[in-house]
Amino acid sequence: MNFLKNNWYWLLPVVLFAVLAGVQFYAAKKNTANVVAANTAGLNKTVELFNGIKGYQAEVMYLQRWLNARGGQLEVDGIFGPLTAAELKKQKGVWNISISEL
Repeated sequence: MNFLKNNWYWLLPVVLFAVLAGVQFYAAKKNTANVVAANTAGLNKTVELFNGIKGYQAEVMYLQRWLNARGGQLEVDGIFGPLTAAELKKQKGVWNISISEL
C-alpha cells in the first residue's frame, strides 16, 4: 500500500485512456447512426423486407446498418436471413419492415 501511496502518478495515464476510449466509442456510435439515417437516396423505401427476400440487397444492407447502429452485431452482407430477422424482431418487435418505417 505504501508503494501506491508514493507512486500514484502511474494511474493518471490509465484513467485518461479509459475516459478517452469511452468518449471515442460514444462519438463513433452517434456518427454511425447519423450516417445511416442520411443515406437512403436511391433506395426503395416502400418495399416490405422479410426473411428470404431476393433482389433488394441495398435495402437489406441499409436495414442491417440501421440495426447495427442501434446495438446489433450483424454482418452487413445484404442477405435478409434468420439473424437479420431475429435482430429486427428484438429491436422493433416485427418480422418484416419497410425502410420508410425505420
